[in-house]
Amino acid sequence: LLYTIKFEFILLKMTNSHIYENPCLTQDQNTPQTPVGEPAIKETNPETTPNYGTLLRLGTLPDPETLPKPLPQIALSEDTNACFENGIKNCSFTFFLVTLAVSLGGALQFGFALGTMTNTFSIIQQSLRASDTVMSCVVAANPVGGLVGVVIAGTMTETLGRRATIILNAVPYLLGCFLVAQASHYAMLIAGRIIIGVGVGIGSITTTVILPELSPVSIRGGVGALWGFILSVGTLVAFALSIPEVIGEGDTGWRVFMAFPILPALFQSVILFFCPESPPFIAHKSNDSEKAARALAFYRKHLLKTELDSLDEQARGANVIPLSYKHILTDPGLRLILMVGSGLMVAQQLSGINGILVYSNEIYTQAGVSNPMMAVTVSGGVRLIGTVVAIWLNDKIGRKILMWVGMFGISLSCLMIAVSQICAGGVWSCQGDWNGIVGLTFLLTYATFFGLSASAIPNIFVGEAFPVDAKGKGCSMCVTFQWVLHIIILISFDSIDRALAPYTFFLFTGITFISAVAVILFMPETRLKTSEQIAREVDLQARKAIPTVF
Repeated sequence: LLYTIKFEFILLKMTNSHIYENPCLTQDQNTPQTPVGEPAIKETNPETTPNYGTLLRLGTLPDPETLPKPLPQIALSEDTNACFENGIKNCSFTFFLVTLAVSLGGALQFGFALGTMTNTFSIIQQSLRASDTVMSCVVAANPVGGLVGVVIAGTMTETLGRRATIILNAVPYLLGCFLVAQASHYAMLIAGRIIIGVGVGIGSITTTVILPELSPVSIRGGVGALWGFILSVGTLVAFALSIPEVIGEGDTGWRVFMAFPILPALFQSVILFFCPESPPFIAHKSNDSEKAARALAFYRKHLLKTELDSLDEQARGANVIPLSYKHILTDPGLRLILMVGSGLMVAQQLSGINGILVYSNEIYTQAGVSNPMMAVTVSGGVRLIGTVVAIWLNDKIGRKILMWVGMFGISLSCLMIAVSQICAGGVWSCQGDWNGIVGLTFLLTYATFFGLSASAIPNIFVGEAFPVDAKGKGCSMCVTFQWVLHIIILISFDSIDRALAPYTFFLFTGITFISAVAVILFMPETRLKTSEQIAREVDLQARKAIPTVF
């Protein structure tokens, strides 16, 4: 049934994609005008062209190759482009469905993995009679697998394609969830979580790569910001489904809970199976802009000339052989994107967010908050609201200003959190019972600024800035920094906090302040720019002795 629906949808696209009524134009303007120097679009002869309604009634479905292929070069007036300026009005249902599927298979899985062990740690330890050392290995298994997935995903997306990589990513989830659900020994549990982690790592790359390629330029930032929102949702889902009231205290509940990732993985693979490859990837890989335009017709209500021109430019610069890691490291423009993207990932991880998520109860207690459990819940909700606002602001004011304002806000919040911890610990003689109020206020401020900036903008930037032929490997290299630092912070935060307490957050104050200054100096703005425009501007910036944006 799904295959038939897909075939009929292709028929409709191939026969009607170049003939449409534009609701934004008057009746007279709906007649397309042929640009000077370009061949006119031939009118379809109804006597010789297969009619979809007739074919459907007769039950005859011809080979798509025998149908007339419309010219992808569609003449549109400036009024048409202005009408669809916000981009979202021109996105088809297929675009929204694929965006949802890819986000669930990437960001939701990542967020779910972060919250998996919070409530199930003691239940699993009792069920398998595992020691603390073994349980530490169980916790670390998922990020270790994620690091492996990130490393191999870059090559997979460049050689197999974005769509095939996403479809095949269901395999590690199927295998890993099976091992976890059937684990009779802690070794099976560790192996299963490592394999699931590989799927999480691959998903974090494919989401970063494919969403900017499918999205219209004018809403690309908002679509990319879905990463932070859905990741937060995934963490909340993990918390909600893993409480003892839901999974119980027995040996079965936690196994069913651990197998949850198989659902979004299968949903993602099934949806992508019936959708075409990323149009920019097709144009660059096959040097065929017409084929790319027909794929783009799946994701748009109308084909706009600006996007078709971009596909033409990518097809003309096609490189059938993917760029090597060496080329990314030696090319000045690509190396600058790699440095800025990796720097953003470092700023994200060294802002202290992972420590706050894992050791939130202790941090709230140190800050003088009387009810840390309630404060953790409120903080998660505030961070979620921040990511929702970021979806709207990313395409209104740009990624760069959001990032540096957010990092300055995080820096100020860390400073005040440190002050409240010092006063609550009695190191400074602070008069009045205001420590808890200040600590809670600025921990919520921290969550807000993080949701607005560092939660998603690093992934948005690397997905936008790298050109198509370097996007897979470039994103893989940047996100590798993210995962390595994620593992290091998880392992070392408690020791750092014990060594520096109550001055720990002074360290994060300095790191985030320096990060904000670096963003102002070196991060190029990518808002409302095509990948070709970004590449040209970055090349000019890279030629400077000190490659600042000024």
